[in-house]
Amino acid sequence: MENRIEFSKKEAERFFKEFKEHKKCATFKELSSILTIPYGRLRLYMHAKRTIPLTLMHQWKNNFKFDYKNFKFQMIDTENFYKNCGYKAVSLMKKKYGKRWNVILGRRGRKSLEKRLNNEPVLNKKWRKSIENSLKEKFGNECYRIMGKRSIKTLTRKYGKNYLHLRGLELSKQFPKSISKKFEFNGRYFRSIKEIEVAQILNKNKMPFTYEQQILGFFPDFTLIDNKTIIEVVGFEWKPHIERTLNKIKKLKENNYSIIIYTYPNMIKYFRSLKVPILTQQKDLIKEVGYIRAK
Repeated sequence: MENRIEFSKKEAERFFKEFKEHKKCATFKELSSILTIPYGRLRLYMHAKRTIPLTLMHQWKNNFKFDYKNFKFQMIDTENFYKNCGYKAVSLMKKKYGKRWNVILGRRGRKSLEKRLNNEPVLNKKWRKSIENSLKEKFGNECYRIMGKRSIKTLTRKYGKNYLHLRGLELSKQFPKSISKKFEFNGRYFRSIKEIEVAQILNKNKMPFTYEQQILGFFPDFTLIDNKTIIEVVGFEWKPHIERTLNKIKKLKENNYSIIIYTYPNMIKYFRSLKVPILTQQKDLIKEVGYIRAK
């Protein structure tokens, strides 16, 4: 980080006035073209509104035989200057938010970012791609494997060797076994038994559908081809997944799609506010599909 020179306003004006006379320039614009810097920047230097890089002053001294040391100036150590600014900023943050200011501001920023990413699927996709590119640039194509190893080391060091085993047991209770499997029906793979049930009912009623077709940046489970009806299957109780599903359904409803939620009885509470049909039994889904077919 290079050092810079700071003149007082009066001294800066004197420096460039004498520089202009030294080069026998009629105007400061002519001087700026000789110095190969924009005229606007020269004006900032001349009125002491911007400090001047030390390397640039050396260059002028060597090329034009005009010594800046004949004028009063202050040398700015840029590295120390930015350090001091950083210390002042930290001091102000501590005064306002307390010792855990970085944690508080980090959480606020994360919540704000998560809210935006949930509401803007295109931005979410760009953000994820940007993160992926950054990781690959830093760690190569094996970035996820390297990051995984680092995370394991950090967690083991922080919580002990048994942490990962205990965490695995905890997660296995939260998630149904079907989440890691794929189920086949009629030559197509689905993510859960619930989705197989929907596919069987639609197939039996001869209602063509597309599976996980992209709509408005989302991938709803079943989209009926005959009309704008979507059947969304919610198969496991995990807060981030439920929040994404809620956001997806709201956006689709705003765009005049009819939504049917097919889930388990214990999941109904999460979707009551949406005012859409929430079904948990096959017989109820068969009836609903029959109504749609009759339209």
